[in-house]
Amino acid sequence: MDAVDPFPAAFIYTMPLYEMARVRHASVGNSGDPKSGRVNRLGHRRMLSDHLARRVTTPNNDTLYSSAWLDLEGGPLTFRVPQIRDRYWSIQFLDIYTNTVSIVGGGRSEFPEDRDEHTLWIAHEKDPTPPPAGHHIVRLPSRDTWMLVRIEVRSEADLSAVHAIQDAMILSAPTTNRTPLSEAVAVRGAARALDGAEYVSAVNNILR
Repeated sequence: MDAVDPFPAAFIYTMPLYEMARVRHASVGNSGDPKSGRVNRLGHRRMLSDHLARRVTTPNNDTLYSSAWLDLEGGPLTFRVPQIRDRYWSIQFLDIYTNTVSIVGGGRSEFPEDRDEHTLWIAHEKDPTPPPAGHHIVRLPSRDTWMLVRIEVRSEADLSAVHAIQDAMILSAPTTNRTPLSEAVAVRGAARALDGAEYVSAVNNILR
């Protein structure tokens, strides 16, 4: 039996780590941009995507996104969502391997539309902090997580109503002294060929 080459398997295993770090770096890792470097901060997309959108997979043009790169090393976070009635909404959590580890949102029994707001308590699965009463608990397997909020938009005239929902969302997080993953790793964009040594150094750093 021929020996199995370990390098393709190692690349397949680590590529999701590198890709998450690359996208995170593009979002929060540019030290020259005053809006970057903000882990545990919520950002909002205000306009619908069109046929020119190319940043991530296939765009949809009936949803606005809000997102945050979460760092759970400093402890649990809380995320307050206002009342959302008569429209689709969801909150997706991706771990550092790009796996969807949790989705919460409207249409589920724990998120009735007649409540004024909902509060999520977000923590690492090994965090010993006791969760507060009355919160929806989200436990995650990696301390680096991408949170994506999707809210349905029915027309251009509906945008202002969704903007109001976005503005009422509040992400509260403790201060962390940990260097963000995006700053600790030299992550290059797709515009240039990736050096093998760079790649190995980056994924080893992320694995640690």
